[in-house]
Amino acid sequence: MQLTDVSSHAFESLKSKASNLPKLRRDKKTKQEPELEIHQPVHSETVQPVIESAPTLQPFDIPRPVHAKKAETASPPVNIPMPVLQPLDIPKPVHAKPAEEATQPTTAPAPAVTSVPVPVPAPAPAPVPTLTPFDIPRPVHAKKASGKSLFKRDKSIFSQSPAPAVPSAPTPTPTPATTQPQSQIAAPEPVPTHILSQLQTIAANTAIPYPPPSTHPLFPTPPVLGPPTLAYRLKTHALQLISHVLSGLGIFILFIAYILHTLRRLFTLRSYSGSQPRPFAAEESRRAELRKIDSLAWTKIQAQRSSPFPDIAASADVEATAGAGLAKDGYVPTEGGDDKFLIDVGYYARRVGLDSEEVKVQTEDGFILDLWHIYDPREYTPLSRAQRMVRGPESIDDIRPPSRETAATEKAKEKGKEGEARKQKYPVLMMPGLMQSSGVYCTNDEHSLAFWLCKQGYDVWLGNNRCGFKPQHVEFKKGDPRMWNWNITHMATLDLPALTARVLSETSSPTLGLIAHSQGTTQTLIALSKHQRPALSAKLSVFCALAPAAYSGPLLNRYPFKLLRLMPVSLFRLTLGRKSFLPFISLFGYLQGHIPQHWIGSASYKVYNYLFGWGDSKWDCGVRDRNFLFAPTRISSLAMQWWLSRSGFAHHGSILSSHEQVQREVEEDLLQDYFRHSNSPGHPRIEEDFATALLEKHVREPRAPEPWFPDGVSDEPGARPPPMAFWVAGEDTLCDGRELLNRFERGREPGVRVLEGGWNVVEGYSHLDVVWACDVIERVGEGVMDAVWSESEREKEREAGEKKVVSDKETVD
Repeated sequence: MQLTDVSSHAFESLKSKASNLPKLRRDKKTKQEPELEIHQPVHSETVQPVIESAPTLQPFDIPRPVHAKKAETASPPVNIPMPVLQPLDIPKPVHAKPAEEATQPTTAPAPAVTSVPVPVPAPAPAPVPTLTPFDIPRPVHAKKASGKSLFKRDKSIFSQSPAPAVPSAPTPTPTPATTQPQSQIAAPEPVPTHILSQLQTIAANTAIPYPPPSTHPLFPTPPVLGPPTLAYRLKTHALQLISHVLSGLGIFILFIAYILHTLRRLFTLRSYSGSQPRPFAAEESRRAELRKIDSLAWTKIQAQRSSPFPDIAASADVEATAGAGLAKDGYVPTEGGDDKFLIDVGYYARRVGLDSEEVKVQTEDGFILDLWHIYDPREYTPLSRAQRMVRGPESIDDIRPPSRETAATEKAKEKGKEGEARKQKYPVLMMPGLMQSSGVYCTNDEHSLAFWLCKQGYDVWLGNNRCGFKPQHVEFKKGDPRMWNWNITHMATLDLPALTARVLSETSSPTLGLIAHSQGTTQTLIALSKHQRPALSAKLSVFCALAPAAYSGPLLNRYPFKLLRLMPVSLFRLTLGRKSFLPFISLFGYLQGHIPQHWIGSASYKVYNYLFGWGDSKWDCGVRDRNFLFAPTRISSLAMQWWLSRSGFAHHGSILSSHEQVQREVEEDLLQDYFRHSNSPGHPRIEEDFATALLEKHVREPRAPEPWFPDGVSDEPGARPPPMAFWVAGEDTLCDGRELLNRFERGREPGVRVLEGGWNVVEGYSHLDVVWACDVIERVGEGVMDAVWSESEREKEREAGEKKVVSDKETVD
C-alpha cells in the first residue's frame, strides 16, 4: 500500500503515535521478535491497538529505524550515503518533485530489526534530519514509469535542458490529497513541455515506436491530433472549403501563365516548331501499327465467339488458344481491343498475357495500402479473396506465415500446373514516385518495366503508399484530420516496411530486391538511415534507385517553387490544402470514364511540362494519355509541405544533410579537388587565396564525419545498408543524382557498397524517362535485372554455405 492510499484520519493518527514513541532498548540477547514493532505509549490513558488496521508502508513512505544488530551485516548501496537515524528520529516522508528527483539504481532498504519496547519517560524530541532526494531509494517500478520506454529509439529528447539544482531545504510533508502516486516519477532530466505533451498523447493513442520523435531539422515531428470535436470539425471544413477555392484559383492562374508562355514562344522564336524532335519516331510508328493489328485481331476473335454458328465459335477458341497473332513470346492476352483507359493494372497485364491480384496491407499505424502482384497465370494460382484481405499490422520485425500453407493448390494440380514451390521466383518490390501509383511501371505494354521483369522470371510486386486513389484506415474516416496527419517519415518507416513484410510473407523468401523511382528512393534512403529503421536493411538484397531524389536540383530555385518556399507555413496549407494537397485532384477520379481520357492526359502533360520542363520526346506518344491514368494521386498537405516549404527538402537541398552541412561538404570538395589536381593545369580549380581561406576555416572549425547510414561496426552490428545501384537521369533538373554519387565516391558513407555496375548516369534522360522512355528496357531494365540477379545469387550461395556449415556440425556431433 502506498502513502497516498492512507486516509486523512489514519495519517494524522500515525503522526501522533510516532511523536510519542519511547526510547528503544538495544538488547543483543533479545529473542526473535514479531514482524511488526509494538511501542507502548508513555502516558497512562488507554490507546486501542492499531496493528490490524494500520497500513503496510513501503520503504519509500517512511524509512524504518536502522538497528545495530542488523546494520552490521547489511550491505548498503554503493556510493549512496544512508543517514544513521537515532531511536526516536522518525523523519517525515519526503516526496521530491518529479523534476527534482535524481537517477539512482533500484535498491532494497535495510531490513528493520524489531525489539520489545520498555516504558520509559519520553525524552526531548530530537530534530528531524534533512533528507535529500539521494537519501530515498527509487521504487522498483520507477524504470517503467520513466518516459524513456515510450519510444525505444529516441535518446535526444530527454537531454535538452539540465536538471535543476537539488533544494537544500526540507520538503514539507504532503497531504494524502496532493501526494502523487509513485508511478508518476519523471525522467531524470526534465522534458520540454510541448514535447512531453506530444509524447503523452502519442502514448494514449498508439503504441508503435515509428516514426521516432525527432528533433532533426530535416524531419520535424508532425503535430499530434486527438479525436476532433464538433467545433474543430466545423473549423476544418471551413478552412478546407477556402483551400479548395484558393487552390483552384492558383491552378487557373498557372493555366493562364502557361498560355502566355506558349504565345511568347510562338512570337519570339524565328523557327518555332510545334513539337520537339523525336528520336524514336520510327519505333513509335511500329508500336502503333502493332497495337492496331492486335486490336483488329481481338475484335475478330470476339466477333467469332459471338457468332450463332457453332463451328465459327469453335474456330475462334482454337485461334485464341493458338494466339492468332496476339501471342508474344508465348503469352496469350486475355484482354484486347481499343484501350478502355481503366485505372486497373490487371487490365493492362491481361493485354500482354499476364495477370494481377490486389492484396491489402495494413501498416503499424492502421493505414491500408494496395499491393499489386503481377504473375504468369500459367504458373501461379492467385490467392483467394479472404487470403488477400487485411490480416493485421505487418512488421518486418515479425514476419507472418504465408496466407496459404501449400505451394500448389488442388486447382493448380488439376490444370497440370507445376507447384509454385518448385518454380519459386525471386521477389521484386517496385515503389513509385511523388504523387504517383506503381501503375506507372505498367503503361508501355510489353515494354513496361514491371511486365518485362515478370516475363524474365521474377516475382513482381507493386507497392503503393498511403491514401493514393482511395484513403483507407482501420479507424479514421476520409474527412478525419488524423487521416492526413503524416509526412515522408511515416511513408519511409511504416509504409515501405509493411509492404516489404507482406511480400516476404507471401513468398516465404528471406529477402527481396527493391526498385524505386524518385520519392520511392527517398523513402528507402530515409528508412535505411541509422536514425530511422535500419532493420529494413536485412530484408533487402539490393536497392536499385531510378532518378534518386536525395539532393535537390536547380528547378526548385525557380518560379513557382521559390515562391512556395518563401510562403509561410500557415499560408501554404491554407492555399494548397489543409488535409490533402490540392483537394481538387480527387475530381480526376470522378471524371474518369465520363470525359475522353485524352483531355485529362493532355492537360496533365501540359502542366507537368510547364512546371518541370519534362518533354515527351523519348516517350511513346501512343500511350502518353495512359501514363497519366496513374498520376497524380493524393498526398497529405504535410508531406508536400516537407517537399516544397521552407522547413524541408527545398530549403535544405538534401535529405542526408542539413543546409549548413551541405555547404560544408561543398567546401570540402573544393579543397580536395584543389589539392588533388594541383599538378593538372587543365583541370578547373579555385583560386589560391580562396583555398587558403577555406583551409584555415576548416582547421579552425573542425567537424567530425556524420554518415547517414550505419556502417555495421560502430552503430549496430550487422545493420549495414544493402548493396545499391543507381540510374541517374543526365538532364534531371528536379533532383541532383550526381551529387548523391559524389557523396559515395568521397567516402562520406563508409557503410554503403555501390555495385560495380551501379554508377550509371543516363545521358539525355529527364526525371520520368527512366520509367517511360522507349528504350528504357535497354538502358535501364537490363542493368536493373543484372543487379537483382547477381545479388540474389550471392544470397543463395550464402544460404547454401550456412546450411552446409550447420549440416557438417550436426554430422560431427
